[in-house]
Amino acid sequence: MHQTYPTKCAYVELKKWTSVSPCAKAVDFITDATWKNLAYLEKDLAVSLGGFCADMAASADAFKAWAESEAPFSAVLPGEWDAKLSAFVKLCLVKVFKEEKVVASAQQYVGVELGRGLHSFTSQLNLSAFYGIGGAHRGCVARVTGVLGGVGGC
Repeated sequence: MHQTYPTKCAYVELKKWTSVSPCAKAVDFITDATWKNLAYLEKDLAVSLGGFCADMAASADAFKAWAESEAPFSAVLPGEWDAKLSAFVKLCLVKVFKEEKVVASAQQYVGVELGRGLHSFTSQLNLSAFYGIGGAHRGCVARVTGVLGGVGGC
C-alpha cells in the first residue's frame, strides 16, 4: 500500500536535507551539528536572523559567554541581537544552542508573552467574591489565581 503525506510535511522533510548548504563552521565552541542547525535556522528565519552566524564568528567570545550561560533565554545576546529578536526567535536559538534549557526557557517565554496581561487579569479577578467561595475553599482559589498570575507564595 502506498502511503501519501501532506505536501507541506514532504516539503519540510525535503527542505531539511536539500535546500540548505551551511557555510563552514566559523567558531570552535559549538559542535558541527549545532552549527548546521544554526545555519538552517538562520536561513529559515532570514528576516530575523540574517547575519547572525557572521556576527557570531566576529564576536565569538561574547556569543560563547551567552551560549554557556545558565539561563540563556534571560541572558542578553551580544550586539544588537537582544533588541532585534522576538522572544520566540530567542527561544529557537536556545533550542539550537542548549536543548537542555528549552523547558525552563519555554516557561520564561510564556511569562514574557502572557505574563503581563495574565497577571493584570488575575489581580483584578476576585474568584472568592464571584463564586461566593469562602472558608475551606479560599486556599484553592488563591492557588489557582497564583498559578495563573505568577503570584509568589501561593
